[in-house]
Amino acid sequence: PKLSAVWNPLEDTFVRASAAKAFCPPTLYQLYSQWAYLGTTYNSNPELKPEHAYTYEMSGDQYFLERKLKFSAAVFHTALYDAITSSKVGTVSNTFNVDKATVDGYEFEASYAPWQWIRVWLNYAANRAKYRRFDLNPDMEGKWMTNVPQEMTKLGAEFTQGIFRLSLTGAYVGRVYSNALNSDINSDSPGGYSKFWLFNGKLSADITSSLTSSLSVNNIFDQEYYASYMGQP
Repeated sequence: PKLSAVWNPLEDTFVRASAAKAFCPPTLYQLYSQWAYLGTTYNSNPELKPEHAYTYEMSGDQYFLERKLKFSAAVFHTALYDAITSSKVGTVSNTFNVDKATVDGYEFEASYAPWQWIRVWLNYAANRAKYRRFDLNPDMEGKWMTNVPQEMTKLGAEFTQGIFRLSLTGAYVGRVYSNALNSDINSDSPGGYSKFWLFNGKLSADITSSLTSSLSVNNIFDQEYYASYMGQP
């Protein structure tokens, strides 16, 4: 279930709040399948329990210049119980439940469309995801959760002219740990997670009302990075 409310105190001002409860069962792979990839063995765990989450969020939007300029901000808190997580030690990755973890963070976004044919935008999000209680291994308490970026940034621009539309985007992914004790210091190697920027481009044309043709170029600057495995240039 989720409960949310929106307050519109001024014509161009919106304030939102929400609270929600959710659960996520383990996947069949996490429960029963063991596999190996690029030298790492991923163990299943048939004893995994579903994780439960309680989430609270507040956000707001403010428009300026006849709604051509928009600023947004949000703060959030999530409490996870029996959080499903994984930790890699050497060449073995194990999945298990953690008694409690929290995810606290905030997000900012700005977008500007001075004319109908152009729009630019920027987004920044910070995640403070940490293990809070784990009776089986207290050394994990206070450590960063694995496989969760500490910060992310996205920016982009979109240009429209007639039937053509060109979009250019960039995305930054911050520090990510694969070991629950945060001992994996070297992230630019197989099995690790790099901090990296990626830039992509896409040109599309609306040939008819029901037919669109497009050409995409990913990783324009041929950036080398690792997201457990080496990213494709």
